[in-house]
Amino acid sequence: GHVQCARVLIDGGCDVNATDTGGRTPLMWAADHDKPHLVSALIAAGASLVQVYTGLVYEGPSIAGDIVRGLKTRMEKEGVRSLNELRA
Repeated sequence: GHVQCARVLIDGGCDVNATDTGGRTPLMWAADHDKPHLVSALIAAGASLVQVYTGLVYEGPSIAGDIVRGLKTRMEKEGVRSLNELRA
């Protein structure tokens, strides 16, 4: 799936904060396409949450809820309490 592909790219040295020609980051794409597991994997790999602000322009306020729901699901599943634990 998307998460496995992203892990291969990240492990190969791809920049999780790179932008496409429209200025969108992988994190913005994942949130827009309702991929909460990919969102959490990107954040765990160091994706910048600052880019979410730009996502608000393109996607509207729903992007924040998408990200929060995805992170909450992953954190509950993995038994972690903070984003720092996800990045460890």
